[in-house]
Amino acid sequence: MKIRFVFVLVVMFVVASNAQPIKVIADRLDFGLDFATFSEGLLKVKQNGKWGFINEHGDLVIQARFKEAGNFSEGLAPVKIGDKYGYIDHSGQLVIAARYSYASTFSEGVAQVGFMRGQTGYIDNSGRVAFTSTKSFKCIKDEKCSNGLIKVEGPNKKMGFVNREGNVVIDVQFDRAYAFIDGLAAVKVGSKVGFIDSRGSFVIRPKYDLIKRFDNGYTGVCVGKRWGIIDNAAQTEIVSPKFTDVQSFHNGRAAVQVSGKWGFINKYGDMVISPKFCETAPYNNNLTPVCIQGKWGYMDSNGNMAIAPQYQNPNRRANAFSNGMEIAYVGTKCGVIDENGRFIVSPRYDCIYFSGDTPGLAITMNYYGGQKQFQLVRFGR
Repeated sequence: MKIRFVFVLVVMFVVASNAQPIKVIADRLDFGLDFATFSEGLLKVKQNGKWGFINEHGDLVIQARFKEAGNFSEGLAPVKIGDKYGYIDHSGQLVIAARYSYASTFSEGVAQVGFMRGQTGYIDNSGRVAFTSTKSFKCIKDEKCSNGLIKVEGPNKKMGFVNREGNVVIDVQFDRAYAFIDGLAAVKVGSKVGFIDSRGSFVIRPKYDLIKRFDNGYTGVCVGKRWGIIDNAAQTEIVSPKFTDVQSFHNGRAAVQVSGKWGFINKYGDMVISPKFCETAPYNNNLTPVCIQGKWGYMDSNGNMAIAPQYQNPNRRANAFSNGMEIAYVGTKCGVIDENGRFIVSPRYDCIYFSGDTPGLAITMNYYGGQKQFQLVRFGR
């Protein structure tokens, strides 16, 4: 039986000729943190000091009865009952008993847990112990499985990787290591960083001073004070370190910084849009946010301003459009604009962020009497 978390209210507000209705799905939410997100269609919320989960319709589908709760991953979510952690499924049923001192989310079939005697290890989604720390290595807090491998630390403080059964695949030999992404792991030898494959062989020798991992198949690499870009799939450096900063490639272009200004290069490293912006963010749907003299606007794929710089977006960078919508600030208040730059939701909120798989689903926040008050809403018809 579904239980409504709060009432449902439909509000109409007209802005110019392109205004859209706002449907308030759930009101006066408590997330414990400001930026809550749906995971597997469920959002954790706090009610009377306990945690439960609502769906995208605002129904309280898992009763608020847990002392703590994490997000769902691979069908399970960690929850705290009393002083121990276990795992529930989407129905709220406890499917892995609460017997751990802490519990992380699942990744590639395993999750890290703490046992009551201080031991750490990993379990599978049935609750079976996959492996625990040994004399040869210890588990690193909150480390997740990625590309079938998990980073561990040896008694010599060096790092290596084990598989999901706890077998050492790459010896503990690196001064620092990062999780595998797209088949590559960045590792540090002395003061330099290189990249290894899943067998532990170097595919890019240690020669970088710093790296930054992007989320779409690329990695920024730095030598001295100059940045370049690695293509993770090709396992090669496609842009040599020569810029003062870089962002990832999107739609064949990457933002790069030269003398304090941002422009865009292609995958050959050629400058295709000259550096003239004080800030920028990745392309999406052929529009990219760019900042000129403190105002944000949107540039098309040819480098022309499709939406003139006019939005302030304090304390945050502009984001690329999603489902034809983007959040924009006027003064300290934000609303939602369409791809023509027209407000379809007037600037009336202190904060908005999109959350969930349903287009237009968002969480809004306003200050009232010094307190943050949240709503789950849907913009559009």
